[in-house]
Amino acid sequence: MSLIPANNQLPSERNLAKCYLWAKDSLMVANNADEQQLAGKLIAKIFRIMPQMWVGSLDKKVNQHLQQLGSR
Repeated sequence: MSLIPANNQLPSERNLAKCYLWAKDSLMVANNADEQQLAGKLIAKIFRIMPQMWVGSLDKKVNQHLQQLGSR
């Protein structure tokens, strides 16, 4: 899966944030090591292009999302 569209432009902030939220959510609820590894690789790719200053705010949103779903 490529985070960079075919035209080589960076994804929008909204789409990049969504990718991070879903990947982080997947990592936190992974059922086995293979799922954890795949989610970790996706997060590493996201970190290459996502501003580091977004992480704290997005992590809070992930935790809120999981709490709402009762996944924790």
